Amino acid sequence: MKILLLGGAGFIGLNLAGALVRCGHEVHIADRSTGFADYGRPVPKVAGRHVILSNDIAQLQTTIDELGIECVIGLVSSLIPSSTLDDLETEMAQVITPTYRLLDHLARRRISFVYVSSGGTVYGPSDKLSIAETEPLRPINYYGCSKVLFEQYLAFVGRAQQLRHMILRPSNPFGPFQNPHRKQGLVAVAVDKVLHGQPVEIWGDGSVVRDYLWVEDLAGAMADLLSKEEAWGRIFNVGSGQGHSIRDLLAMIGALTGKPVEVRYLETRAVDVPRLVLDISRLRETIDFRPRNLHDALALYLDGLQQR
Repeated sequence: MKILLLGGAGFIGLNLAGALVRCGHEVHIADRSTGFADYGRPVPKVAGRHVILSNDIAQLQTTIDELGIECVIGLVSSLIPSSTLDDLETEMAQVITPTYRLLDHLARRRISFVYVSSGGTVYGPSDKLSIAETEPLRPINYYGCSKVLFEQYLAFVGRAQQLRHMILRPSNPFGPFQNPHRKQGLVAVAVDKVLHGQPVEIWGDGSVVRDYLWVEDLAGAMADLLSKEEAWGRIFNVGSGQGHSIRDLLAMIGALTGKPVEVRYLETRAVDVPRLVLDISRLRETIDFRPRNLHDALALYLDGLQQR
C-alpha cells in the first residue's frame, strides 16, 4: 500500500514509518520539518518522498494524487495538555480546518484515512480503573478538545461521504526519536534530566497514574490494524493496559540508571486527570497485541540511548 504520513517526521511517525516499511508498504512523509532529529538511533530508511507540509491544501492534494497514495495517516498536532485558547485557535487555522478540507478530497478519491487521536486526553476524569472506547468523551483541556472535534468531523465524513477511516487513541507513548527537550513526553524528559544530574519537575505530588506505551508496540499495532478489514470504521485504544504513578516511573528510572532522582514538585494543574489507563480489550480482540511492560520498555529505551 502507498501510505502518506502527515506529520511523519515526529517520533511516532518515524517509528511508524519503520514498521510500515518492514511490512512492505511504500511510505511517504509530509511534515513542516525539513529534516529528522536523531534522539536514540538511526532514522529508518523511507524509500518515498519527504514533502514539506504547508497550509496550501491544494498543493498537498496534488501531491497525494501524483504519488498514487492509497492511505493517509494523520499525526499532525502542535498542541499539548497545557495549551491555551489562543493555541487552539492557531491549531484550528493551521491544522484542523485544512485537514477538514483534505478529508473531502480523500473521500472523493476513495483514499483511506487513519486519525491518531489521544487516549490520554479525550476521555477526561473517570472513576474507572480502565477506560474503554465506549466511555463518554469529556476532555478538560484544549488539546483533548481539539482531538474530539476532529474525531467527530471524521465520523461525519465517514457517514456522509463513505470515507474509509479508522481512529486510534494512543496512551502515553515513548521511545526512539522522542525529543527530551519538549514540554510533552514525561519519560523522555525525566530520563534526560536524570542522566544529566538535573531535577525532574512534575506537576502535583507524583500520584498521577498514566498508561505508558513503548512506541514500537504502538507502531506495530497500527501496522497490523491497517491489514484488518474489520478494523476500518472503528475506534481503538492503543495502550499497555497497565497504570503506573509518576513516583513509580521515576523509581524505575532511578533503579535502571543507577543514578539519584531529584524531584521538584510544582503546583497541581487543573488540566491533568488523576488516573488514566486504557482498556485495550477491543484491540486485543482484533490483533495479536502484546505490549511490553514499563520496566522492560524503559530498559530498551536506555539501551538505545547508550548506543548512540
